[in-house]
Amino acid sequence: MIGLKLIEALCYYSEEQFSIKWPNDIYMGNKKVAGILVETALCKETYTDVVVGIGINLDSPQEPIQVEQSVLADKVNAGFVRLRSDIADNVEQLLADIVARLQSLGRDFVPGLLESYALNYRLVDYFKEHETVIVYDSGHHQTAYYIGLSKAGALQLLVENELVEFCTGAVSIRKYNELL
Repeated sequence: MIGLKLIEALCYYSEEQFSIKWPNDIYMGNKKVAGILVETALCKETYTDVVVGIGINLDSPQEPIQVEQSVLADKVNAGFVRLRSDIADNVEQLLADIVARLQSLGRDFVPGLLESYALNYRLVDYFKEHETVIVYDSGHHQTAYYIGLSKAGALQLLVENELVEFCTGAVSIRKYNELL
């Protein structure tokens, strides 16, 4: 849900198209442009405090980044978001909008409505349904078919003809064709 709100803001301030790679990466095409970290800070009976960290690779209009010359881009397949020219000098506006969107998510969240978020997630999913992927889990890797997300937000893969769900970011998946 946080990734969806981040993509909403990025789409408003940029002319690019973005996708979410479960559980916490934002891509522009095949380049990673942002990442999200979420930690539970405090759990009470009626509420939970969370800390959200977001990193975005922004291209500077004053000193455009030459992606092919960037050491970072070579190491981690990074891309850089270029903001629309009318707001390129106002990164603070983008950041304030992201914070406002996240606050509205927390304020307006209705338990049990995860299904509507799952539908929106499918629209910006980095993977396609039934796409062949490589799953990295506990130091092992194997081929699987990407199914999508469950209604509860768990990653669903078809591994050796069995539906398997993953609930944490401890597992990593990659597109099979990226490794060829």
